[in-house]
Formats: sequence, C-alpha cells, structure tokens
Amino acid sequence: MKRLLCVMVLLSFCFTLVSCGIGGDGKGTEGLSYAIRTDGTYEVTGIGAASDLDIVIPSSFEGTPVTAISSGAFSGNFNIKSVKINDGIKYIGESAFSSCTALADVTLPATLEELGINAFLGCSAIKYAEYSGANYLGTGSNPYFVLASATNTDVTYCKVNPRCEFISDRAFFLCASLQSVEMSTSVRYIGSGAFQGCSMLKNITLSESITSIGDETFTGCASLETLVLPDSVKRIGNSAFMGCASLKGVTLPGSLTEIGVTAFSNCTSLVEIYIPTTVESVGAHAFTGCSSLVRVECGLTSLHDGFAEDFLGDSKAEVILGVLSVPLT
Repeated sequence: MKRLLCVMVLLSFCFTLVSCGIGGDGKGTEGLSYAIRTDGTYEVTGIGAASDLDIVIPSSFEGTPVTAISSGAFSGNFNIKSVKINDGIKYIGESAFSSCTALADVTLPATLEELGINAFLGCSAIKYAEYSGANYLGTGSNPYFVLASATNTDVTYCKVNPRCEFISDRAFFLCASLQSVEMSTSVRYIGSGAFQGCSMLKNITLSESITSIGDETFTGCASLETLVLPDSVKRIGNSAFMGCASLKGVTLPGSLTEIGVTAFSNCTSLVEIYIPTTVESVGAHAFTGCSSLVRVECGLTSLHDGFAEDFLGDSKAEVILGVLSVPLT
C-alpha cells in the first residue's frame, strides 16, 4: 500500500514537471508547458506558469529533445516581447504565435523543417529584416533564414535573399501585382499557397534544392506561361498549379514520384505533358479542365480504368503509355 502511494505521488510530481516546466534543464524559460509527442520527444504547448516576457524555447527538457512548438501554443498572448527558439526545434505549428501583438524580436532555429501557416499572423510589432520586396525572420547568424511575407501586396518583383532557406506558407498570398521572382539554390522549402492568387506572375526561377511544390503553391497564377521544375522535386502538391490558365508547358523532372489531386486542373492552355517513369501516383482530377490538352505521354505501363474521367475530364487528349523518351519540347 505504501509502495502504491509512493508511486502515485511520484507520477503526480512528474506530471507537474511536464505541465509546468519546473525542473527543466535550465536552457529555456521556466514554467512553460510541455507534452510528449508520438516520437517520444517533447513539444512546447503553451506559456504554462511562465511569467517571463522574453521567452526562450529550449532544445531539451529533462534530458529529452524538444522538437516542436504546438499549433496555437502562444496565440493571443499580448505580453511576450521576444522569443528565442533554440536549435533542435524542427516544427512550429499553425498560428503558434499569432496575435502576439507585443512580440518584437524572433530568433528561429537553424534546424527548422516546417513553419506552420499563420505562425506569426497579427504580430504587428515584429522587426523584420527587409530585402527586395520581402520581410525575413532569422536565426542567430542568418537574418534572412525565412522569407515570412511580402513587404506589401503591391510588390511587383522579388529577388529572394541568397541566404534564405524557407519561403513561408502564403508568403505572397494575393500579391496580384507580382510579376517576377528569382531565388537561389539556398531555398529548400516553399510553403503551401506561397504564391496563391499572384495573377500577374509570369516568371519564376525555382531553386534546385526544392524537393516539394506545396499544396496550392501556384493556384490562380493565371499569367504563368512556362515552368521548369528542378531535378530535385519529388512531389507536386494538391492543386499546386490549379487555375494557371496561361500555362502552356511544364517540364516534370525525372525525380518526381507524386502528382497531387487537381494538381493541374483548369490549366486551360496546357497542350501536352510528359509524366516520367518515376511517378508512382497521380491524384484524382489532376488534369481535369485542361481543355487544350491533346497529348499525354506517361512512362507508366498501366493506369486505372477511370483515368480519362478522373485525370483528364472533358479533354480529348491522346494518352500514350509506356513511353520512355525524353519530354517533348
């Protein structure tokens, strides 16, 4: 009985450590709340009992790595003035710091792999680094690590800083005057909807380090005529090019494995496309509404019975299977 009571007290104490952040490794703000992730690491879930206005997110807690900040963790906190996120954090969730109106200084980790949509939405006091039409958030050594947003929706041209590695979700959302974007090979991630609604975008040079075109990245880019995807790209997300009405030609790389649902739907000027042999899946309605499409060459030797309806819609395109040649020009 005594042993059972001791175990219950010990468990209660451990729960307090996790929920309040007391007894952490000293590298972060005391009092933050934590939760265990499915991979056994910790994520920061909120302000907890912390009273500091300058928040430090630690790389570990009680000897276990901290790898994430959960969605909405600090959303609506009007008191936080600065946030330093130590290396080791890989994921910052959706709206994690949204509407933190006093938040002025943000230091991101160099280990960041995913920055959730609206992570800093409404943080009106943030001091960004500016470069060629865009606002940036940085690490301790690189002030241009993440392109967070356009400086304004009227921007017409952007040369992405050569030290930038991330372009955030919806970074240029509805920048209807944007016509041209250049980026260097340092960019390895483009967020979902990054250029959605950029109806005047005609020219974009993509980084050769990008492995994925996110969902809705170029949705509604009605002026985009041609695009060459670099050999590094493995995935084209859902609706990635939906409604690109002027897109006449797109070169898909030999590294590509997945084309998402409605990826090229309503690309009404698209005439022909070559799907390389590396592609393992093509999402439903990927080419629906491509009314000008007359030729589809596909390296795969078989497709399911509903291909014409699901992928091509009303198009009268000729579908050629098992073609191993290079893309048409």
